[in-house]
Amino acid sequence: MKNDFRGNCVYCGHCQPCPSEIDIATVNKYMDIARLTPEHVPPSIKSHYQNLLHRGDECIGCRSCEKRCPFGVPVIENMAEASRVFGMGGNKASAE
Repeated sequence: MKNDFRGNCVYCGHCQPCPSEIDIATVNKYMDIARLTPEHVPPSIKSHYQNLLHRGDECIGCRSCEKRCPFGVPVIENMAEASRVFGMGGNKASAE
């Protein structure tokens, strides 16, 4: 039986490099964990996200990551959601 991973990040790194130097797979991983308990995101996950050198709010919306992703992950959408969920400012791409 084959698994269908379309739209789901498997943290493979094909989306890299990001011109904004965002570690896209890690941001997606933290978002996946946050989605498990949306009413209460674990403080440790928020802390890990906030300690990243480059976060989702730095996404410029160039879509180079989405073009390279073999699974069709909506990366820009995920970066904007991470900014909202983790409270780290607005996503540059979503402001345009």
